[in-house]
Amino acid sequence: MKKTKILSLLLVAVLLAGGCTSVNTPEPLPDENAISSSVDVSSYTKWLADRLNAKADGNEVTLDDHTVTLAVGDNVMGVDTAGIRNEGYIIRSENDSTVIVAKTETGADKAVHKFANEYEKTGSASVNVFEGLKIGRILLGGTDIKNYKILLPKAPEGDDSFAASATPAMDTAANELSKYIGFSVGHALPVEYVVGLHTMTDDEIKAQYGNAIVLLSDPTAKSASRLDSETGEMGTEDHRLTVSDGIMRIVGGNQRGCLYGVYDFLENHVGWRFLGKDMDYIYDATELDINDIDEYFSPSFEYRGSDFSSVMNEETFVKVKYNSFNSFPYAQSAKYGYGFGSTLYHGHSFYGLVPQGMTGSHPQEQPCLSDKEVLAGVIGNMCKLLEERMGPPWNAKIGYDHLQIACSMNDNFNYCKCPDCMSEMRRTSFSNLYFNFVNEAAKVIGEKFPGVLVNTVAYQYARTVPEEVVLEPNVSVYYCAQGCNQHSLCDGLCANYPITSFKGENVSEKKNLDAWAKVCDNVYLWHYTTSFISALSPCPNVYELYDDITYCASIGLMGFYSDGDHDHNFENLKAYLIHKLTYNANVTREEFFAMIDEYITIVYGEDSAPYIREYLDMHQQSGEAIDGCFTNNYHYPFDMMDKDYFIENYDTMKELFENALRFAKDTKTEHNIEKLRLHVDFMGLSATYERDYVNGSEESRKMYEDAYKKFVDTTQKYQCEIEIGQADTWPTGYELDCHPMLKFFSGFTTISKENRA
Repeated sequence: MKKTKILSLLLVAVLLAGGCTSVNTPEPLPDENAISSSVDVSSYTKWLADRLNAKADGNEVTLDDHTVTLAVGDNVMGVDTAGIRNEGYIIRSENDSTVIVAKTETGADKAVHKFANEYEKTGSASVNVFEGLKIGRILLGGTDIKNYKILLPKAPEGDDSFAASATPAMDTAANELSKYIGFSVGHALPVEYVVGLHTMTDDEIKAQYGNAIVLLSDPTAKSASRLDSETGEMGTEDHRLTVSDGIMRIVGGNQRGCLYGVYDFLENHVGWRFLGKDMDYIYDATELDINDIDEYFSPSFEYRGSDFSSVMNEETFVKVKYNSFNSFPYAQSAKYGYGFGSTLYHGHSFYGLVPQGMTGSHPQEQPCLSDKEVLAGVIGNMCKLLEERMGPPWNAKIGYDHLQIACSMNDNFNYCKCPDCMSEMRRTSFSNLYFNFVNEAAKVIGEKFPGVLVNTVAYQYARTVPEEVVLEPNVSVYYCAQGCNQHSLCDGLCANYPITSFKGENVSEKKNLDAWAKVCDNVYLWHYTTSFISALSPCPNVYELYDDITYCASIGLMGFYSDGDHDHNFENLKAYLIHKLTYNANVTREEFFAMIDEYITIVYGEDSAPYIREYLDMHQQSGEAIDGCFTNNYHYPFDMMDKDYFIENYDTMKELFENALRFAKDTKTEHNIEKLRLHVDFMGLSATYERDYVNGSEESRKMYEDAYKKFVDTTQKYQCEIEIGQADTWPTGYELDCHPMLKFFSGFTTISKENRA
């Protein structure tokens, strides 16, 4: 069949994708002799030829008696690609010819991978795929969304009410909505500012401006400050979305409400997914009909934070609705509604707050908590720091971008043992001594800086509620759960196993957390999500996140902080699940697992996803095979994942990853799968070292050496963290003179602290 017919079919497909349901004037057929591509596509045709054992020549690949032609650009082979998103492509086949048209090289990369995958799966070169086409039409309130404009309020002269003017965060919301609608249908919506918009009815708006998306602030809010807002129906981040008769309204709380309302509209009704950095995705659709909506939403946790790199960046954090930040100035700006604000000296703050020479019995370590001079020194430094932050260059404003300052113990066990401290600990407890110190500081801060929370940690020996101290209302508490990561906080399963050498278990953790929730309104859980001993031995706790987060919501905790780290292993998946659940914990277990399936399908592609999903189950099972508890910031890899399980299943795991890699949707995904596989090979090679290398045959030793060399090369290729916080600890050679786990981690003297391996 001539390419002319295939190209004419492509043209029709693109026209339909762009919303053209009929064509009154016949379009001229594309010219098969027109410029075939506006960019050099030889690297993509070569990749396809190598994959399928075919022959490449310029922009064509000859496969037996079938020819594949690739074209990339805005207007190639006579086909206007305006109806294709940047990452999209169209593959059309007829008889002995296939034409692939992509708008960008990203689309071309995806297209050749898709053609190769389909050919290998079916054995046929007849492939017809439409991927990444713009939505043909979005009907909003019965009218094409392209006929809408976005309206923001502008205060009339003399009206200084908060709701009368758009905040900078509302400006961001309007721009983001316009941008993502543009990505969706190829038409960015215009934005207008309307005087008196906050007082206009739908009929008045429609009569003067036609179809409109109206963004407004909660009329009960006095200002953008959470401290000045009335306690009413709508919280700081709450929002209401209504669609009816050609008008859509998003009315938000006084800081981030409108912004979150826009992202929720894009996710829930347009089909966008915001999965992490550089991981925006939209589902294909021919037409969407959005009408008769009245939705109200309030986040499950007021405080939502983490330090996972995939979400804690300016391009992503607001889209995933994280709102608490420690060292990210962009996140504390009016542009994004300020967020919950920085916690100055987040975490262990006595290192910076205690004046030199006032540290009690252990200089540079824990201070004397019964010394009034130490207390005065700490309070003085807290006040000094707050005053500095109120001035330039920070110009922080209480109630907007600055809400907390830490007054927390250092990260060690070297407590003061002076007579006064020991006497109080014997009479009550270390918790009572410690929280009394924090409480006294909070009283002064509350008087001098109303609205600032004094944040502290319930950590180590101060995790129990103090016997005699009633916390000031401006104290917030991070409860640092230091129990078991094998089981959830609330399942009670730790009671069935002996206590480990770390003595971490969740029965007492739950008891402590329940008690804190009853005596303090400002309690957050500090969740140790990642593996702190080794970045190549990820804690198998993905599925436990559901129970931990929904339980914290059920007992009324104010916040949830996830201690994350690197962006390989399943850390990005964990970050995604945590932000989804902390924003909306009202999901079923089935919906939680559907989130996992969706994430893996989008990130790794529908062809590779089944293999990655099967491995994730095995990853969890490797932990479940441990007959006992473990704590991920203490135990070693084979305390958390069963060595025998890896010995028995490593070959299956390798096969899953080979298939996932072969059917990857593009080059970027190939790299992501290679990075994900690093921990599998690290654990598998460590588990089989004695069997296949030390005690193996000549053949098994050679296979092991080859696999180990490839593993070392891949760690160096991606410069991944191996030890937490370090990216320069890879072995410099391929020698196998000692166990791989000991070679990669200089601090290891054993591969299990509990004699599990």
